[in-house]
Formats: sequence, structure tokens, C-alpha cells
Amino acid sequence: MEALSDYDDYRKFLREFYEERRKTRGYHSVRYMAGKIGIDPGFLVNIFQGKNHLSPRYLDAVEQFCELDEREAKYFRKLFQYNKARSPREVADRWEELQSLRQVESKMLGHLQAQFYAKWEHSLVRALIGLHGFNGDCASLAALAYPPISVSQVQESVDILQQLEFLQKDPQGFWRLKVDHVTAHAGVSPQTVRGLHRQFLGLALDAVEGVVPDQRDISGLTLTIPSKELPLLRNRIAEFRAELVRMVDESQGHDRVFQFNVQLFPLSRGPEAAL
Repeated sequence: MEALSDYDDYRKFLREFYEERRKTRGYHSVRYMAGKIGIDPGFLVNIFQGKNHLSPRYLDAVEQFCELDEREAKYFRKLFQYNKARSPREVADRWEELQSLRQVESKMLGHLQAQFYAKWEHSLVRALIGLHGFNGDCASLAALAYPPISVSQVQESVDILQQLEFLQKDPQGFWRLKVDHVTAHAGVSPQTVRGLHRQFLGLALDAVEGVVPDQRDISGLTLTIPSKELPLLRNRIAEFRAELVRMVDESQGHDRVFQFNVQLFPLSRGPEAAL
């Protein structure tokens, strides 16, 4: 499900919020959601289909049911006003307000994601929570990490993950991953991403001696290729990464976290190569 600030119709957000809850909470139904909001189930279906609008008096109940924080609730109300706008001038004004809120959201997300990608431990903690869930016991997660990380490092990672809304609580009170895969936001600088790559490459160097051979795979090829075929090789590597993600997503019984790196870089100067 997309972030609320990515929606330009509050009714689509409500429909997809409902569909997402149906996947994660078996008891969730149109009748249940309508009852919590205080409207007729048939009317809620019409809202999902874009045939009707909410009455403003139900906005508080919707925001509470959808567990929107203060920032999200503000955006939801502006989105509601935009979708109900009628005159061209009102539509334009409400759209500008939405865009202004989106710019603030983008800057906040970019800043938080920059923190997330600044340290390799954050990616590890996120993956561990995906495997085991998180009930607030940072020491248990820290004990699973290799190389070792501290309890305070785990807590720092959890705080950032929660601020980024990468986590959500299940009915049993455990924090779980909200989405399976994340990518760097446009606000994250290339320098930050390169720094993370260097950290993971450093871990790979340590694994050469620190991890027994049957628990790792570290190999390399020294090739000669036509410079014009470099884009083709990069595309093939991208396809392989995507295939690996699909294979892992379809597998069952995940019980450990691994880091997978692929490196392709020049060892000689070419006629047009920029080193």
C-alpha cells in the first residue's frame, strides 16, 4: 500500500486501506469498518467505488480507525477538501495546498531515509524484525546479530524504522514489517548510498576470514569485454537481482539474514571510461 501522501483521492486510500487490513486481519470486513466509523456498510462501499463522499462529521472517526498520526490526519483532511472541491478556483487552491504538504513530507522522508541508509545496522534490524517480529526486547535482537551490535544500536534502528512507518503492530502486539522491500527515496544523497555500499563491502572483507566457507560464497571473475556491452552486463545483473528477490519471496521457512553483494568495476582504462 502506498504512503497516504501519494494518494490524490481519499476514497481510493480508504478502499486500499480496507483491502490491506483484510489481508492482515481476518476479522476485518466492510460491516466491521463501517460500524467503527458509524456509517451504513452499503454507503461505505459506495465511497470505496467513488460514488459518494464522506460527511465531514465522520472524519474524526475515520482518522482514528485508520490510526493516522497528526501529520497524516492533516493531509487526509486536505485531500478530502480537494476531492470535494467544485469550482476551478477551489480545485486549484486545494491542489496547491496538497502539493505544499507533499513537499514537506518528501523533505521529512528524505531526511529520515538518509539516517536509515547511513548505517548498515538499520537494514539488519529491519530484516530481523521481518523474521522474528519485535516486542520491545532490543537485547534479543542484538543477540542475533553477526557481527555483534549493541542494544542501543538496535533501539536507534527501531526508532528510525517506526518514524519511517516501515513497521506496524499485529493483533498480538508485535511489530512487523509494513512492506517487504524498500528503496532509497529521491531525497537520499548518492554519497549516503555509496557510504552504505562501503560498509557492506567492509563486512564482506571481514567474512572472508570470519565466516566458514560453507556459510558464504565469495568469488570473482576477471573479464575482458567490449565497452559497448557494459550496459548489457549491468542489465543482466539487475535481472539476476530481481530473480533472486522473486525466488526468496516465494520460499518458505526464512530463519537467517544474509547480505548479497554483486560487484562489477573496471581494472583498466578504456577509450571512454570514466574512473
